[in-house]
Amino acid sequence: MVHDEADGSLYEVTPVAAELMAMIADHPGGTADQYAQRLLDQSATATECEQVAALMVALAEQGFIVQGA
Repeated sequence: MVHDEADGSLYEVTPVAAELMAMIADHPGGTADQYAQRLLDQSATATECEQVAALMVALAEQGFIVQGA
C-alpha cells in the first residue's frame, strides 16, 4: 500500500513497485539498470532492465515518482 499524503488516498501496488519506489526515494537519480541491479542483488538481464524501466514509466505516469529527479 502507498499512502498519498496530499489527499489521504491509499493505493495498492505490487511488492516490487513498493520496493522500487523506496529505492528511488533513498537513491534518487538512478537509472532503470541501476535499480534493476539493486532489486535483484545481482546482474540484471536486458529484459529485466526494460521491465524496471517500464515500471518506472508507469509509476511516473501515476504520479508516484518523478523521473529525472
